Amino acid sequence: MANTLFRKVQESEDCYRSVVNHSKDVIFQANAKGIWTFLNPAWTEITGFSLNQSLGTPFLHYIFPGDHQFTIDDFEALMDRKKESCCREIRFVTKNNEFKWVEVFARPTFQADGTIIGVSGTLTDITERKKAESTLRDSEERYRRLVELSPDAILVYSEGKIVLVNGKAVNFFKAQQPDDLLGRMILDVVHPDSHIKVIQHTEQLYMNKGMLPPTEKKYVCFDGSVVIVETSSAFIIFNGKPATLVIFRDITERKITEKKLQEANHILHRLSNMDGLTGIGNRRYFDEYLEREWKRAVRNGKPLSLIMLDIDFFKTYNDTYGHIGGDACLRRVAKTIDEQLNRPGDMAARYGGEEFVIILPETESSGALHVAETIRTHIEALAIPHVGSPVYQTVTCSVGTATFIPTVYATSKDLMEAADQALYRAKQLGRNQVIVYEKQTIGS
Repeated sequence: MANTLFRKVQESEDCYRSVVNHSKDVIFQANAKGIWTFLNPAWTEITGFSLNQSLGTPFLHYIFPGDHQFTIDDFEALMDRKKESCCREIRFVTKNNEFKWVEVFARPTFQADGTIIGVSGTLTDITERKKAESTLRDSEERYRRLVELSPDAILVYSEGKIVLVNGKAVNFFKAQQPDDLLGRMILDVVHPDSHIKVIQHTEQLYMNKGMLPPTEKKYVCFDGSVVIVETSSAFIIFNGKPATLVIFRDITERKITEKKLQEANHILHRLSNMDGLTGIGNRRYFDEYLEREWKRAVRNGKPLSLIMLDIDFFKTYNDTYGHIGGDACLRRVAKTIDEQLNRPGDMAARYGGEEFVIILPETESSGALHVAETIRTHIEALAIPHVGSPVYQTVTCSVGTATFIPTVYATSKDLMEAADQALYRAKQLGRNQVIVYEKQTIGS
């Protein structure tokens, strides 16, 4: 039994020795005078000093002079029972006269009667980690300098919170000081209209770890005003965490100017398409609109209808009531035509003199007839006196309609000629009526 017990103790010691010898951390013991009494092979790997050189020498001999006082204070605190353990990052000098950062964990070593006879613990090489931290600090310091010196407003947010702002950003948001912004959630200063865009862009940056091109967003200042900004965003690491750097440029005035220019261009475009006398479309606009609708109808295979309308005996009307009276009559007729068009795609234009045209996209022949008859009756209902008319004593009109399902084998000119033939037939048959273009009746 004694042999068995001895064997188990021997196996346990062998196991312990193997763990100690193969550990990447230094396992140490030092006596009450600070002399190394035990070191495992990792000591040589980290410092370059052999175990024979080091055992029996003071541990302070290997510690960077600038860290001596920290080490002495910790050692005395352990020996005086003021601390149960201590953990500190200090620098050790290597055999090559370089230094390595080491994390020291130490605690008192007791003998059987409870007397402290020294310290023991571990030394972990953290040199690479400290280099990375130093690089990170340098990088973050560069960020801070660049951010503060930038002529643009800049902020950085991480995990949704603002963690860095420059003076321009403080002024941009009309805040009093950086602390007014620091710690706030980024969405607190983003207008609700731009919340989704900011969230999506942040996710995109974190996924790609790159940059995003300038994007327009709305932000809210501390005085409640809303500004339109152009932001450029980039993914960075700040304080060891993923973060987003945002550069702001206030483009509110530019957007206002752009809007005014767009409105001015819209007005100019509308005026260029408008007949100066009647206020409805002019001949040029009609030609463009008809060609566009013809091509669309070719693509979708839907019918396209055209109405042509002439005021009956308008030359006589001008001779009787003068050009001022004639202009007034044209304006009333144009207004009446326009009022009968209820769909956004329908368009009326003055084709020339007393002649008007109406385009009805996606409209069958029966629908075009209905619109034409409605216009004719409403013009007649105006009861504008026309004593010079040989047919009626009020202003009337003759109307022709044509409906095609456009194909690549026909042109919009064919539709125009068909409607014109129908209009001519309406005049032949006594005026003040609507004639629908039918191939077999034209010219009969």
